[in-house]
Amino acid sequence: ALAGQRLRGVVHAAGALADGVLAGLSPERLAVARHAKVTGAEVLDELTRSADLAFFLLFSSVSGLLGGAGQAAYACANSALDALAERRAALGLPATSVAWGPWAGAGMTEALDAPGLARLASAGLAPLALTAGLALFDAALACADPVVVAADLRPAADLDQASAPDLLRGLARGRPEHKPALDLTGLDARGRERAVADLVRTTAARVLGHPAGSAVPARVSFHDLGFDSLTSVELRNRLSAATGIDLDAGVIFDHPTSALLAAHLLAGLAGPAGTEDARVRDLLASLPLDRLRQAGLLEPLLALTGARDTAPARGTPPAAEELDALSGEDLLRWAANAVGER
Repeated sequence: ALAGQRLRGVVHAAGALADGVLAGLSPERLAVARHAKVTGAEVLDELTRSADLAFFLLFSSVSGLLGGAGQAAYACANSALDALAERRAALGLPATSVAWGPWAGAGMTEALDAPGLARLASAGLAPLALTAGLALFDAALACADPVVVAADLRPAADLDQASAPDLLRGLARGRPEHKPALDLTGLDARGRERAVADLVRTTAARVLGHPAGSAVPARVSFHDLGFDSLTSVELRNRLSAATGIDLDAGVIFDHPTSALLAAHLLAGLAGPAGTEDARVRDLLASLPLDRLRQAGLLEPLLALTGARDTAPARGTPPAAEELDALSGEDLLRWAANAVGER
């Protein structure tokens, strides 16, 4: 306060980003976020305990409430600010901690690139316009609650369920249970390969903020495309949600191109039994049946299948979708019947 004037209020808006995945969080990185956010606020709290303040306003972040990819240190520091406001309020002291969402073209998210902005949007957070942010600032000063949220939250129906924080997913009452989006029903082997490859490339493009999968060449490494630890985790999460496969945290690093990752997903979708059946079907489709009989292989193979009558009747060619559903032994039985009719 100026000489001869009483201090009317405090606004603490300092902060420092220390982004990184949890596995890479160090005491030094945590200290950077804590010192800028918490240490200064604690000093101001101490120095103004006896002052007759009209307000004590702390700039916190929704990351402390919702979490955020790579923001463990920052979220922790902001949660400490929220706790300080609660503690002051319990003592009868003025305190408001504003958990801000991102601002458009300003604030801690000003330097975010396109993938970073896309990540915020998929989590249900839209950047606040300047006029909206200032109006929320005034509203926060008038609010009696010690911790308030000032953010542009997207409607629950628009959320990307793979990326949205758990708290926001819970707002989608009555929403149908999320199911894998990839449907390979009725596709042959090549069709399945194309569908999975397209899924990987379009999903990777979306994470990076590109409009189409053509921006992700099949054999260029994710690292060279601009993926870092945060976007790699997001890609893993989105693909897990789309396929229903519980992918390892390091799957992007173990399969560093979209082609390799698609092959890995395809094997996971087929499973051990599905992969074997597909291999048998492909082999049967490529081998002439007369050659199997001439080599004396067809009858022994049929003998191994046992007496099952689930194959199509003699002389009734199965439809394409029926053929794809048959097991290896049923395919052999139908093949034997077809050869025997010649």
